[in-house]
Amino acid sequence: MTSTTEKQTYPLTSSQREFWFRQKQHPNLPMYNIGGYLDIPGEIDTNVFNEAVNLLIQKHDNLRTRLLATKNDIEAPNQIYTSHSTVTVPIHDLSAESDPYSTALAWMQPQFETPFKLTKKPLFHYNLLKLAKDRYFWFFKYHHLIIDGWGIALLNHSLAGLYDALIKNQTPNLQAPSYTKWIRQDQSYVKSEAFQKDRAYWIKQYANIPEPLLIPRYRSQHTSKPISNGCEPLSLPHTLYQKLDKFAQTHQANFFHVFIGILYVYFTYTAQRDEFVIGFPLLNRANAEFKKTAGLFMSVSPVRFNLGRELNFIELIQKISIILKSHYRHQRFPTEKLNQGICLEKHRAQLFDILLSYESHDYNTCFGGISSHLTELLHPWKKIELMISMRDFRNKNGINSNFIYNQAYFNAAEIRMLQAQLIHLLKNITEHSSTPIYQIRMLLLT
Repeated sequence: MTSTTEKQTYPLTSSQREFWFRQKQHPNLPMYNIGGYLDIPGEIDTNVFNEAVNLLIQKHDNLRTRLLATKNDIEAPNQIYTSHSTVTVPIHDLSAESDPYSTALAWMQPQFETPFKLTKKPLFHYNLLKLAKDRYFWFFKYHHLIIDGWGIALLNHSLAGLYDALIKNQTPNLQAPSYTKWIRQDQSYVKSEAFQKDRAYWIKQYANIPEPLLIPRYRSQHTSKPISNGCEPLSLPHTLYQKLDKFAQTHQANFFHVFIGILYVYFTYTAQRDEFVIGFPLLNRANAEFKKTAGLFMSVSPVRFNLGRELNFIELIQKISIILKSHYRHQRFPTEKLNQGICLEKHRAQLFDILLSYESHDYNTCFGGISSHLTELLHPWKKIELMISMRDFRNKNGINSNFIYNQAYFNAAEIRMLQAQLIHLLKNITEHSSTPIYQIRMLLLT
């Protein structure tokens, strides 16, 4: 790679700061590597693809992010943007292998789990894998510091558009909003009256610190630190999703509220608790321009549910909807600042044991008329007791999800049982929607 660098420096945004400091606690782990691969089942022009990638880097300044070195780990670094970069996307020809698909997967996973060097280096990595004359994988990984899920979908479509323009001998569109506008707005927000109002709101929400929901029963079985994650996939049938979403809409809610309600029913019974906190990754893109900007906007909002067990399920999802709408008005406030404000480190590592991510982004694209399909790659180093990642790929194949769990808290059999119980509840809850929560436990499998 060759590059020249702009002298203008920028601070990290609030979201970037959180990822930076957490990553610095475990510098040798790929905790915030995100990405996957696009399966392109057709013959593409690799030279044009490489040219399109270079135009992509020119178009979106987040791909030209470089972090400057700091004097110590207490300070967050500044960032700069290289004014021009030229890259060559490596091509790995696996077509002569006896099983190119398995070989490709075996090659990509360790690459995906390789940590980034955070300072003065690119925070993304691209490769093309040739499985056959008419099949390619585009492997990509990013550090979360420069991108979120929405941004990955945006870049996928942007690259496909650039490739198509080049194939058709058209002038590519290189206009895209700069991430620096979000940096400046974030700085203004931190100094604003709105920031202080949001701070007061969240401090009030956590005037008393909730007890952890989950217990690390298996910690003594693991000598390594940090303890790695396991993962169990789960697919929710499209017909069941449609049924539940229709049910929710008749009660001024949606499927997301139904799923949260099911988690509430399950954990208030199994943990014998009337309240718990879920962390929700939020899009945090308030206008059309920011929705067209590649970069990290996503923030995590810790939402506290304390709704008792007397409500029926319809009342429960309506209350959940109201709570989320109230919190969304204050979603920009950084979790890092909330943790500092309530002195969380004296009590626990973070406010929530469960992270629930629900995405409905369109990651799939077409390259010269060839439809591609995205597969997410995962690594075992996410710092959360239980993460449920749900993705609606906007097709009739249902909702794909991964239950990523810390092995100090769960084993695989327990997660599979949890999944079975949640599916059982989802299949039957509409027929018991008027039943008080404390009685819905009869639906739980034994």
